[in-house]
Amino acid sequence: MYNKFIDQIGFTFPDWSQFKHWLQVLIPGLAVFFAVYFSLNWLTSFRSDHYRFYTQEELAMPFVSEMIFVYLSCYLLPVLPLFFLNKRELTVLRNAFIGTILVAGVCFFLFPAELGFDRSFDKITSFQPLYTGLFMIDLPHNLAPSLHVNTAGLFAFVVANNRPFWFKSILYAWFALICLSILLTHQHHLVDLASGFLLCFVFYRYYYLRKLAKIDGGMSVKLSEF
Repeated sequence: MYNKFIDQIGFTFPDWSQFKHWLQVLIPGLAVFFAVYFSLNWLTSFRSDHYRFYTQEELAMPFVSEMIFVYLSCYLLPVLPLFFLNKRELTVLRNAFIGTILVAGVCFFLFPAELGFDRSFDKITSFQPLYTGLFMIDLPHNLAPSLHVNTAGLFAFVVANNRPFWFKSILYAWFALICLSILLTHQHHLVDLASGFLLCFVFYRYYYLRKLAKIDGGMSVKLSEF
C-alpha cells in the first residue's frame, strides 16, 4: 500500500545526481531573487514617489500573529520539486522562476509601493522575535506583485501538475493559506496578492507547461492542466 501511495503521487527519493541538479537549479534562482528583491527594496527606501495600492477599508483587516507560521511555510515549497520533478522539469522551473523575479523587479522599480499597515510592535502580542527578524530584513516596499504569492503559487502549480486530485487539493489549500497569511500578518494588500497570483499563473500556464510540451513533443504535458 505504501509503495502504491508513493507511486500515485509521483514521489521519488533523489539520488546524488538529482540532488546536485536541484542545487544547480535552486542556487541561481535564489541568487536572482535576493539580488533583485533586496537591492530594489533598499533603493526604494530612498525614494519619495511611493504608490499606495490599497483602500482605507483594507486597513481594517485584522492582524493574526499566529499566521506568521503559515507565512514562513512558503520557504518549504522550493524543497518539494526535489522529490517530485525530473531534471528536465527542474530546469524549466528554474527559468520560469527567474523570469517571474525579473518581471517583478521591473514592477518594483516602476511602481515603488508603500505599505499601508502600521509596523509597530504594539499590535504584536506573540511571536515578536519572528516579526522582529522579518521587519529587519524585509523593508515594506516591494509589494506588488507579491513575491510570496508568486513563489508559493509557481512551486505549488508545478508540483501539482499531473498529480491526483486529492494531492492537488492539499497543495492548493496550502497555497491559499499562504495567500491569506500575507494579508493577516499585514505584509501585503489585495492588489499585491492578485498581481502575484497573475504573475505565477501566467508563467506556469504559458511558459512552464508550453516549454515542457515543446520538449516532450506534447506527449506528457497537458496544456489544460491547472
